[in-house]
Amino acid sequence: MLTWGAVIGTVLLPLISDRVGLRKPFIYLSAIIAATCFYFAWGIAPGGGTVTLIFIGGIFLGGLIPLLFTLPLEFPEIGSAYVGGTAG
Repeated sequence: MLTWGAVIGTVLLPLISDRVGLRKPFIYLSAIIAATCFYFAWGIAPGGGTVTLIFIGGIFLGGLIPLLFTLPLEFPEIGSAYVGGTAG
């Protein structure tokens, strides 16, 4: 379920972030929500609740990765000319 959540989050969260025009609040909230979901999923008994928390955590974890990769584009020192060097 983590994988399916990450697939959905990879498409959904950057799209919403672009519509709103903000990156940092989405990065912070995604990290906090994903960590909270995984923490509680680890502590409860296996079952439907665990699967749901892992899925929701996967959505926010999957959305976090493309947001972090696009962040160097917004730094004036880096820009689009040097972004390939920052991403590897």
